[in-house]
Amino acid sequence: MSDMVACFDRDGFVFPIRAYTDAEIARLLRRFRAELLPLWMDPTQETDYTFQTHLLYPWLDEVIRNKVILDAVEALLGPDLLLWNTSFVAKPAHDPYYASWHQDLTYWGLEPPKVVTAWLAFTDSSAANGCVRFVPGTHQHGLLAVTETHAEGNMLSRGQLVDVDNAEPRAVNGELKAGEISIHHGLVVHGSNPNTSGDDRIGMTMTFIAPDVMCRKGRDTATLVRGRDVCDQFDLNPAPGSEGDPSAIARHRMASRRRAAIINAPNSD
Repeated sequence: MSDMVACFDRDGFVFPIRAYTDAEIARLLRRFRAELLPLWMDPTQETDYTFQTHLLYPWLDEVIRNKVILDAVEALLGPDLLLWNTSFVAKPAHDPYYASWHQDLTYWGLEPPKVVTAWLAFTDSSAANGCVRFVPGTHQHGLLAVTETHAEGNMLSRGQLVDVDNAEPRAVNGELKAGEISIHHGLVVHGSNPNTSGDDRIGMTMTFIAPDVMCRKGRDTATLVRGRDVCDQFDLNPAPGSEGDPSAIARHRMASRRRAAIINAPNSD
């Protein structure tokens, strides 16, 4: 574990870490395709099923409490852990969409930056199908200047592009086998290229924070996944009791509205 921490401190990311066996991640992928993907692709749905779905599905609540993942995150953030966000990211075969070089914390309003994201591969994630790419050491420079390009084909909400020197020559492909995770710092510069392969790239992100982190854009929600919430900076979400639980659906809608307002709020100078 000490080698992992040293690598993370130096580069701002670490991979691969095996979190699930091949059989286990295959079962999770089947559930995603059967239960979530149809809802995700349905334009009549009012609920965003790519976002915070651990609040709706007990099997995803189990994923965010995976011992291997939490042990690795604890080594980086300490014994008390909150989950701030989950999302699903997918690039179908031959998908031209990409993510420009960016930092996660640009619009999140989380301070101090004790924030890491675990990227769980539901399918193999390779250079050919548009894996996450990292620029080593960029987490050490704080928030960088950003240009909002709103470029066509960019997966990011504002097409944000950070100003970083020599990103391409230094970039590292975060290639993962299904069931493996990468973990990256909230300030490390990263992005991804289009999927030029015939294979889907599907992953789940889990963003963890230490309890002393606060959201300067307003009080937000989080889920306690290990230890204690010693600072009371967030309203805590309970685990879902069952799929289709009306109270869980209401909490998910409330959390989604609150989070959207925070991310869309302008940054203060």
